[in-house]
Amino acid sequence: MEIKRRDERLQDSEMLAEHLRAELGEFLRRRREELSPEDVGLPATGRRRTPGLRREEVAELAGISTALYAWLEQGRPVPVSKHTLDAVASALCLSADEREHLHNLGRPELQELNEEISPVLRHMVSSLSAHPVYVLNHAWDIVLENEAAVAVFGGPETTVRPDNLLRRVLTGERRKSMLVDWDGAAEGMIERFRFDAAAHPADQRITALVDELRAASTLFAEVWDRHRVRRYVQDAFTMRHPDHGELVWQPSSYVVVDSPGLRLLVFTPCDEKTTRSVQAKICLLPARPFGDRLQQTAAGMIPAAARCFGEAASS
Repeated sequence: MEIKRRDERLQDSEMLAEHLRAELGEFLRRRREELSPEDVGLPATGRRRTPGLRREEVAELAGISTALYAWLEQGRPVPVSKHTLDAVASALCLSADEREHLHNLGRPELQELNEEISPVLRHMVSSLSAHPVYVLNHAWDIVLENEAAVAVFGGPETTVRPDNLLRRVLTGERRKSMLVDWDGAAEGMIERFRFDAAAHPADQRITALVDELRAASTLFAEVWDRHRVRRYVQDAFTMRHPDHGELVWQPSSYVVVDSPGLRLLVFTPCDEKTTRSVQAKICLLPARPFGDRLQQTAAGMIPAAARCFGEAASS
């Protein structure tokens, strides 16, 4: 029995390594095809049959053999050093976020996750009464949200559990109609999610969510296949509130040090109108775990908040 379990663990490990190599190869190919010789200081050679740089050009710029670079793109099981990855990143003109993503794929370090919601965290989320706040785990499941978040953005639109922020934005009709630039906001979130997902390649929740969203959202499938990543998505965005018109929010993301598997997502009013609307209209109750509200409808979650924000919590 112990031998069987060891063999199963070995098989899982080999499948994970194969998956990471395939992701690494596709990421490199996508970035290579986006560059022209002029982008990296090489002389123009006229029209090419295939887009982007040639493999041998990237290898020369990185100071490695063409065979090694080709093997990396092909997902072959070859050892790769930090120095080699840095050289390839420089050759492909990767951003800081893309460089870190490259290392996550090429030299993964599995992380220990702690997703405990401490009383201190719960109290802090509750006390941020003028700011919508979500607490997300590493798979972007919403494990805690305050009443400002429900009042402003509304609750879940489906009964699918666990409730997930990316699913809400990509499949919820209410959020599509509320966000002025839904396409841009959703695209940024998908790129950030891909960055986060690379740090947890063995997580079945993330794998299942990706499969679900690929089937449910054309935009998700298109953006996911581009292999674009970014570590932070903190651009201000505008929403259309049914009673208060356009409100502008600035999102900020913070790692919970005592529970590194959790992340705090805080939304700050960006202009006077949004600030006045929040200060004048939001009536709040203490934050509660999402699981405590599973049997409640969005309209009945927070009656006081619903009254303050019209139909925001129920439409």
